[in-house]
Amino acid sequence: MPCGYSFGGGQQEPMNFAMSKHNAAVLDKVLGDPYMQRFVCSEFFLGGLQVFFLQIHCLLSNLYHHLSTNNLTLKTIFPGVGFAACHLNLGRARTKLHNDLKNIFFAICGIGAFGLFNHKTGAHLIMWELGIVIEFPSGCGFLFPSATVSHANVPIGPDESHHSAAFFTSSGNLWYFHNGFMTDKEFGARASMEQLEAWNAYRKELWQTGTDMLKTQPLH
Repeated sequence: MPCGYSFGGGQQEPMNFAMSKHNAAVLDKVLGDPYMQRFVCSEFFLGGLQVFFLQIHCLLSNLYHHLSTNNLTLKTIFPGVGFAACHLNLGRARTKLHNDLKNIFFAICGIGAFGLFNHKTGAHLIMWELGIVIEFPSGCGFLFPSATVSHANVPIGPDESHHSAAFFTSSGNLWYFHNGFMTDKEFGARASMEQLEAWNAYRKELWQTGTDMLKTQPLH
C-alpha cells in the first residue's frame, strides 16, 4: 500500500497516491503510530541521512518543502525527514530481486522491518551487486540507494510474520521541480534554444553529479 505523493505515468504534476478508504485508514493508523514516528525520526533513520548522506538529505528535504508548498493538497508523511512517499507490505512481506527504477537513482531510500520472525533463518536483505546478505531483525532500518543496488528478501518461516515499510522519493518529483514546476514536455515546448542546450547538458552530467552527492561525508 503506497502513501504520499509521486509524479509519473502521464500525470501533469505530482499527485497523491490513490487509495481506498480502507487502505487509507490502515496507513493513517500505522504511520501515525508514535512508535513508527519515533522509528522514522530516530537518530538512525533521520540521523543516518544527516550524518552520512548530508547532501542527499538536503536535496530531498528542499524538494519536499518546495513541492508541498507549491501544492498544498499533497499528503506529507513525515515532515522534516524528506521522503515523499511510503509503501507498506504487510503480512508476509517478501520482494524478488529488483531495482526501484522510478526512484531518484542516486537518492537514499529507507526500509524498516517489523513482525515476528527469526532474523537468523529468514528475512535477510540481499544486496546483489555488493555480493552481501544482511541479517535484518525486526525493528531495524536500512538506508541505501534502492534504484541503483538490486535487492531482495530471503523468505521467512511458515508460521512467521514479516512487515516492511519503504520510504522513497520518485524521480519524477525532481524533474518536475527542476523544470520550474513543469513536465519535460511542457518545458521543452516553452524553453529557448539556450535553455534546452543547458537542460540537455545538465542531464548528461547528472550521473556524475548524483554519485558525487551520494558519497558519504567524513565524520569529525
